[in-house]
Amino acid sequence: MMVFAAYRTDAWLSYASRDLLGLYTTQELAIQRIEKETELSEDDKWNLINLGQTQCRQDEDENFVIELTEIDVDL
Repeated sequence: MMVFAAYRTDAWLSYASRDLLGLYTTQELAIQRIEKETELSEDDKWNLINLGQTQCRQDEDENFVIELTEIDVDL
């Protein structure tokens, strides 16, 4: 099963700064969760849908990432 993991990160999108916001069955639900944390511009939404991350957010010191992640899988 695939889920969308939503993260809050620093302005540089570093892995060390990632804070997991939740796991969601759709990308839209992940975006709705991020919108509870911050106001997203249309550019931010486009970037999340098409690039999987926000970037170059004016007057913000944090970004957000959405990654498609497989669960229920043996390693």
